[in-house]
Amino acid sequence: MVALLAGDGKSTAAPVKRDAEWWVEVHDQPSELAARVAMWDDLAWNAIEPNPFYESSMLLPAMERFHEDTVSVALVYRSGARPKDPAELCGLFPFVIQRHGGLKVRSLWKHSYCFLCTPLVRQGVAVDTLRTIWNWLEKDRQGPAVWEMPHVAADGPFQQALVDVTLERKALTYVAHQYNRALLRPRENAEAYCAAHMTCHNRQELRRQRRRLSERGRVEVRTSTPTQDMGVWADQFLALEAGGWKGKEQSALAAAEADATYFRLIVAHAAVKNQVGFLGLFLDDRPIALKVNFLSGAGSFSFKIAFDESLSKFSPGVQLELENIDWVHQQRGVEWMDSCAKPDHFMIGRLWGQQRTIQHLVLSTGRRWGDLGVASMPAIRALRRLFRR
Repeated sequence: MVALLAGDGKSTAAPVKRDAEWWVEVHDQPSELAARVAMWDDLAWNAIEPNPFYESSMLLPAMERFHEDTVSVALVYRSGARPKDPAELCGLFPFVIQRHGGLKVRSLWKHSYCFLCTPLVRQGVAVDTLRTIWNWLEKDRQGPAVWEMPHVAADGPFQQALVDVTLERKALTYVAHQYNRALLRPRENAEAYCAAHMTCHNRQELRRQRRRLSERGRVEVRTSTPTQDMGVWADQFLALEAGGWKGKEQSALAAAEADATYFRLIVAHAAVKNQVGFLGLFLDDRPIALKVNFLSGAGSFSFKIAFDESLSKFSPGVQLELENIDWVHQQRGVEWMDSCAKPDHFMIGRLWGQQRTIQHLVLSTGRRWGDLGVASMPAIRALRRLFRR
């Protein structure tokens, strides 16, 4: 049995009745979630698949800066093995309610700087956790009858657990979109990796550009350390990115105060947990390329890169990406890096040799209108393609 909250999915002042092994709580205030950070961080550390964008260090600042009033976070708990044992947080699902055409859906939240929406689900209890959240969604009669998962991993243990629950419920699902993006899995060392995934001509050309760059001054590669002030790195990155085409198009982080503040906050919060790393290529102590990565579990995530476009003929961004390959190989416990890039990215595709599949799923909660809406989606897509032709 699942203990349900108010039908609109918002948290209430009334205590949740904990009369079952599994239940759901919903919170829409960052302050409420901040009180659960210890349990939240434990869940993230033990998640079946890592996702730093839904960890406390990144999700709380996002809620505070973007759409605070529209995001509700569903937490899935199970009671302890013994009556006096504390409850264990087993799942975290940030939701927003949206409309697609005339259809109202409850969607996992994706903002502009969230590159993965796989929910946090505890290892060992993934099927039970997904079963519980799905039961809660079905019984919420005042909520949407359709829910969606944009930008979730399609080729890992989360997907396997989701398939098990989908088959168990005989649920209607629809794959709205799929794509592959670059993934880096280390080999014995960085040199072997580059030799396996880059042509001799490309490597020779990059070495030539590096030599020409060195003729302009002292070239140095720097990486951040846990003892450094990450705020300095963050400010340097914001300034470098704003000086390029993103700054001209007002799409750089520094173009909006909320975005710049969000970036500084996630860097500061992740630094406390030693889950962020900066790499920089410097010319006579001036940063000409900077990159920021976030760590989560056995994975790492390439968040953003910026470079001095006045030196583009030396490919400073690509030079730094080569250093990033070496950086990943030196990180103890890191088994892969997600590029967080668009499919067929012109630069990453030349350097990285693996891929991961990302998909956009639409699912019926099990109610009649949800079944009808999801069942009609393939026909609607086919008709749209027909009319385009």
